[in-house]
Amino acid sequence: GTELTFTAIADGFPTITYEWFLDDIRVPGQTGSNLVLTNVQLEQAGQYYARATSGFGSGRTLPIKLNVITPRPIIVLQPEPIVAPEGGTASFTVSAVGEAPLRYQWRKQLRRYLQSRISPFWMTQPTRWSFSIRTVLP
Repeated sequence: GTELTFTAIADGFPTITYEWFLDDIRVPGQTGSNLVLTNVQLEQAGQYYARATSGFGSGRTLPIKLNVITPRPIIVLQPEPIVAPEGGTASFTVSAVGEAPLRYQWRKQLRRYLQSRISPFWMTQPTRWSFSIRTVLP
């Protein structure tokens, strides 16, 4: 979610053009000496380098590795509400990203119901009050 700038400096004649690469794939639209990444996300992690080109040839910078960390887990898929018959089985699934190992706290009306290192969560023989698990906090 932060902003980051990489800068490449090259000297040459005539005018120098730049291309930026992430894991050997050209970064579209980045043709200046600065590569500005705004709102950095997990998928932007990897090896970056720049290639500078003039009328006499080209050269590239040494690669620099960008590691992107998530300071706190982010839930990317909330569990769906379900209806289960009394005495049956209910299954709730959640998906989160963040630094491993993740732990899930299943809650009902802000009270901790179960703490688990995995998702999904199965409830056997649900009772009437157990139908309203709404909040999942990693």
